[in-house]
Amino acid sequence: MRGVDLHIHTVFSDSTLTPEEVVDEAVKADLEAIAITDHDSIDGVEPALEYAKDYPVEVIPGVELATTFGGKEIHILGYFVDHRDRELQDELRILKLDRLERAREIVTKLVKYGLPISFEKVKKIAGDGVVARPHIAKAMIEEGLVSSYSEAFTRYIADGSPCCVAKRMLDYARAIELVRGVCGVPVLAHPKDEKTMSYIPELVSCGLAGVEVWHPDHSSSFTDYLLKYTEKNALMATGGSDCHGARKGKPQIGKFRLPFKTVEDLKKYRQEHLHGSDPS
Repeated sequence: MRGVDLHIHTVFSDSTLTPEEVVDEAVKADLEAIAITDHDSIDGVEPALEYAKDYPVEVIPGVELATTFGGKEIHILGYFVDHRDRELQDELRILKLDRLERAREIVTKLVKYGLPISFEKVKKIAGDGVVARPHIAKAMIEEGLVSSYSEAFTRYIADGSPCCVAKRMLDYARAIELVRGVCGVPVLAHPKDEKTMSYIPELVSCGLAGVEVWHPDHSSSFTDYLLKYTEKNALMATGGSDCHGARKGKPQIGKFRLPFKTVEDLKKYRQEHLHGSDPS
């Protein structure tokens, strides 16, 4: 089966792969379609679309939005979003600036904690992407302050650690509204446990269309549970590798692949419920 991978990140969030390298890897994996789903960013979509014109792989414009639900962080994937929409671009630009200030505050805390790293170095590592904690961790590694990403997070910058700073996130309802407003299909990303599943009725009432069923963090038994849940509740079932390149130990592109029918179902939902045309 050639298949599709509907959860992939680029250097425009916290991956080590450029959009062009993502397309190259998808071609090597003999995939029919991929979705670019960077964290709170759509900047990697256009380069991937342009580069993929010469290759037999469809690029789906997407995004992964960090949101808050009752104090818990949950992520909403948006598929087939209109990445050229000004409102979406403006909203994500604000989040990008917030992430930049958050990173600056984390670096300031690290310096006060006796771990001198340069904020300019962190920005250089992030490049044009949204500045995130993995970029800070990489700077710490390069400066010899820690030996691994795991050490950087566990000891210093993970949630609840001494130098962590909470990030601003969209409200879950606003995130779903934003995705649907640009004719995108909103899907709950990697729910991971049954407690998160209890949020779904409220998310559906706001316009959620599906659930990410196949994900490397899901056990086989939980995947089966999710599949039965989506079938019973008439929700779409998606999935993907959540590839971050060489980072985070996730599977590489194509290791989690779904049939192309999943893409066709997304397009059908979009046409029937959102009246969207091809955003690419």
